[in-house]
Amino acid sequence: MDSAFHVIKTYGMYALDTARLQTSSSGGIFTILAEDVISRGGTVFGAAFCDDFQAVRHIAVSTVEALEKLRGSKYVRSDVKEALPKVLECLEQGSGVLFSGTPCQIAALKKYLKKNYENLLTVAVVCHGTPKHTVWADYLKELEQNYKSKVIAVNFRDKSEGWSKYRLRILFANGKQYVKTKDRDIYMCGFLQNITLEKSCFSCHFKGNNIESDIILGDFWGVERVAPKLCNYDGTSLVIVRSEKGFQAVEAKLSGVKYAEVDLPSAVDNNSSLFCSAKMPENYDAFWQAYHGNKCRKSIQKFLMKKNYFLLIKNKVLKVINRGNH
Repeated sequence: MDSAFHVIKTYGMYALDTARLQTSSSGGIFTILAEDVISRGGTVFGAAFCDDFQAVRHIAVSTVEALEKLRGSKYVRSDVKEALPKVLECLEQGSGVLFSGTPCQIAALKKYLKKNYENLLTVAVVCHGTPKHTVWADYLKELEQNYKSKVIAVNFRDKSEGWSKYRLRILFANGKQYVKTKDRDIYMCGFLQNITLEKSCFSCHFKGNNIESDIILGDFWGVERVAPKLCNYDGTSLVIVRSEKGFQAVEAKLSGVKYAEVDLPSAVDNNSSLFCSAKMPENYDAFWQAYHGNKCRKSIQKFLMKKNYFLLIKNKVLKVINRGNH
């Protein structure tokens, strides 16, 4: 962990309201913070799917009902260009604003605004890396062809089998659905094994103390070891407060959550993405040279099969060596 990482408080936390919890990726804390801003006449900016679900963009919402569009993880790069002028307009009008995004998007916002605003609350999500947006569009088009129907809903973090066993669930207009766990779905495997990430994600400048947000939110992986009383079937959030403004926002909502202050080094032990860039696969460039958008799933699957084959050989060699040493 970066010894210079400045933190005011670190919490494990989840919403007591079951509806908020079940419709969120982890502990429902973004929803609680966003609802508070909206209740005071403010505006919330976050990532939402476009109508055809093939792209993600940042939008503004000012009602609790509209927050549904922003809830849940989107493992697709979100376009923030159109949102930035709207954020500035709201701030200049004196309206409270919550802006949620990846650390690099928070940095882009701060650079665009050119000065600090007391009425702006920034919330960064712990980021593994961002897949190229074209991969998601290619992948979804293939599924629509296979299911002979248009996509009408996407949930990257379906928790019907629990938070730790989340699944990708995609619904189609003809009533059919596609459901796969993160280790069985090709898109999620490509994302988690870094082959579909933007190249810039392998040397990310927005880690650790370079995260410029008031609050950092992430999944509290390892909560059963660090804070077992906060273990929850529907998810627990890691909440890292990095400014006085962020502290006041979180403290004001503690009555609606179950929480505990936790030790930072232990809490982030299973969240290496907070401090470290994703590691580039050895054949990353070769993969993209051979990538065929109209055969997205096969392209990713071919890479995964090669990778798994070499891991299998490596493990067999290590077993032989270890056997010879005994």
